[in-house]
Amino acid sequence: MFKNSLFSKIVLIFTIPVLGILYFSFITVMEKVDTLNDFKKMKLELIT
Repeated sequence: MFKNSLFSKIVLIFTIPVLGILYFSFITVMEKVDTLNDFKKMKLELIT
């Protein structure tokens, strides 16, 4: 019983930070995509 509890605590210790890193990485990528889309819109407005 103790080993299972210890194993689950170790898994939580490693998965929570990984999920946090993935979340903030996803947000950063989406902001960069949004910025690139804004640049594309500006370029199209300058051309036309």
